[in-house]
Formats: sequence, structure tokens, C-alpha cells
Amino acid sequence: LINHFNYISRAVASMIAQEPKVRQRAKIYEKLILMAEHLKNLNSFNLLVAVVSGMNNSGVGRLKWTKARVPQRSMLILESLEELTSMQNSYKNYRNLITVNSEPPLIPYMGVYLQDLTFIEDGNPDQVDELINFSKRILV
Repeated sequence: LINHFNYISRAVASMIAQEPKVRQRAKIYEKLILMAEHLKNLNSFNLLVAVVSGMNNSGVGRLKWTKARVPQRSMLILESLEELTSMQNSYKNYRNLITVNSEPPLIPYMGVYLQDLTFIEDGNPDQVDELINFSKRILV
């Protein structure tokens, strides 16, 4: 699952960066933004975060002339998607969208759940007063 996420993220960054012509690169960038918007509408959040992550790659981030050629409407869509997938406050915007607005079928972003499990495991002792910590087990 993690390897697939990384593969998609690298593929998006490579797709943009490998195009030598700025105009074509801007078209690819715009198409990927529109694709990411469709992924959000389809509730495919794991793939959405992978695509946005690829578009935020440091190599892609340096392509200022390319971004300047992308229509403003598409850049606003990308900003809203970046805000949705932001890690700030433990993915607060993503969690709100999942709990309030999304209807099944839904493919969640697994990184949130893996992070939660890690914090539960590392932040709570296995035993309390030489007894099994059942409150930790309930959280898992």
C-alpha cells in the first residue's frame, strides 16, 4: 500500500518534470489538477493525497514558469486540494470532510490511520500497575 502510494507520487512528479516544453508541461499540470479534483469527487482520498504529494514534489515546485502558464482557476482548485490534504492539526480538514460530507463508497487516506495507530502504540503503556492496559487495547 505504501509502495503504491510512493509509486503514484513519483509518477506524477516525473510526468510533469520530464516534459521539456513549458507549454506542454503546463497542460499536463492542469490535467493532473483536474484529475485530482475528480478523485476527490469520487472519494478516492488515498490516490488524491498521492497525486497532490507528487505535485508538491520539490522538483516540481521549482517550475515557476510552468505554474505561471496554468490557468488561475486550476491553481485555485489545487490550493483547495492542498488545504484538504494538509497535515496541519493532524489532518483536521480531511477528517472533517470524511466525517461530515462523504458518502460511501470511500477509499480513505491510510496514512492518517497508520499515524493514529503509531501514536496509540507509542503513547500508551502496555501495562498499568502490572496489569494489561485495556484502554489502550480498546483504542486499537
